[in-house]
Amino acid sequence: MAVGEINRVAIGGGRGLATLIEADAQYEDKDNIAAVITTSDAGGDSKRWIRLLLGSLAWGDLRKAAGPLGTNPYFNRLKEYRFPKGSGKLKGLTVGEMLERSYRANFGVNGGDYLRKISQLEKHDHTLSSLMSFEFNGNCNGIDGEKLEGACMGNVILVALQAIHKDVNAVADNFQRLFAVRGRLIPVSLEPGTLVADIRKLDDPDYRKILLGEDKLDDLSQDQDYDQNMWVYHLSHAKQIPLNPRAKEYILGAKRITLAAGSPYGSVIAPCLTEDFDFVLGQASGEGEIVVNIMGGPGEGFNLKTASSYLQEIKSYVPHFKVSRIFLNDHTRYSDLPWYTRKRYAKTCQFPIEADKTACKEVYPEAEILVLPLAATVPKHGWIGHDTSILGYHLNH
Repeated sequence: MAVGEINRVAIGGGRGLATLIEADAQYEDKDNIAAVITTSDAGGDSKRWIRLLLGSLAWGDLRKAAGPLGTNPYFNRLKEYRFPKGSGKLKGLTVGEMLERSYRANFGVNGGDYLRKISQLEKHDHTLSSLMSFEFNGNCNGIDGEKLEGACMGNVILVALQAIHKDVNAVADNFQRLFAVRGRLIPVSLEPGTLVADIRKLDDPDYRKILLGEDKLDDLSQDQDYDQNMWVYHLSHAKQIPLNPRAKEYILGAKRITLAAGSPYGSVIAPCLTEDFDFVLGQASGEGEIVVNIMGGPGEGFNLKTASSYLQEIKSYVPHFKVSRIFLNDHTRYSDLPWYTRKRYAKTCQFPIEADKTACKEVYPEAEILVLPLAATVPKHGWIGHDTSILGYHLNH
């Protein structure tokens, strides 16, 4: 896919990035969409692989972004499969054996069709042959006793590809080929990044705490010192990580560059911390866009209760990003959502971000501010997410 054919480069991570891609793909050819994806995730299954294979990137966000660009729903189910309790130990298993297990769990004996296709490709494809025979053994740190339970099949394949290839972009390319994913998935850096959050308290000028890792930031509400006065004073990487040259190429060549919704620190700002990222955004000729998150909470800091404060925080990290459009949710419609959804958010100390349009205009005077009824309850888990149909329409009109 030629860089000049890319209509939109979406930047971010997690569910927010996947939602933006899903929304755009309803109106745009998937081949014309590229995603520049954070590599700083340190929670869930990604944490396991970072521990077992030192130097491994956090691949979970790339795996999630692949979903809406996929062309086969069965492949999507396969890559998201998590091994259940009682699956045994990881040591000594090959990727091929794990893939066969996950396929049988998802599709029964009919799943062998895909495995047979892989087997045919193996005869002519060294990468696939090496992947299927790759074994998690002495190449992993502390693997003895490590259980397969909870491991995600997509992450298994990505970390195995990295162990085989070493070339991060080749890992992404081969993952897309294996799972029939269109568009372009681009890790923001070729090196893993560890987030460092400097936490302060609004009511205590002497309080300071350093959190190491994106997972610690996400779990801020579980911290023993936690209260609603805690906020992120500054975010950085433990060491500077260089920008992936491919990410730079696609950002500079895109017609539109969109920062996805999501946690402003763990998903949106995290990729922007990469070396020279702000400079490259400033050099880009494409139209800049920001999709503001719908809900805020502990991981975001209670100082970001309004869209303008959310935007101001992002601007402090990428001041040269030229923004032409901003998408806000009409927070006044929060009361229209089911009572049980609102109750769940109240328990986790989360709140709707206020769409203060006038104040947003002061942060980005040149930008068009769109306030839309974007909130919708996500059927799978009952949380609130962006309505992809409404967001997709306005992204492309």
